[in-house]
Amino acid sequence: MASESRLYTVSTPTKEHLRKFRLSTSRSDKPQAVIYLIDKVTLEIRQDEEGIVYHDLEELGEELPDHAPRFVLLSYPLTLSSGRLSVPYVLLYYLPATCNAEARMLY
Repeated sequence: MASESRLYTVSTPTKEHLRKFRLSTSRSDKPQAVIYLIDKVTLEIRQDEEGIVYHDLEELGEELPDHAPRFVLLSYPLTLSSGRLSVPYVLLYYLPATCNAEARMLY
């Protein structure tokens, strides 16, 4: 029997927010994104303090910190060759060049 070890946790409010984000983006006609971070003390993956859902990618780029890594969950509408609308999700790993070694290892 194999043992399981988990380094990070995801709280119930974060799971609920992810669920709401998934449901709200399923029929969206424009890209949407949410920024997530890892809390250094609790090792919890959670949404950033503002809790904003970004609809403009330029605004999202301006909000990302210059010296700290982040995860960005992005959903974007895609029309398939069959004409059907699909809204896939992409998890982006943002790592600025000026980030310190501790934060690089944490993410």
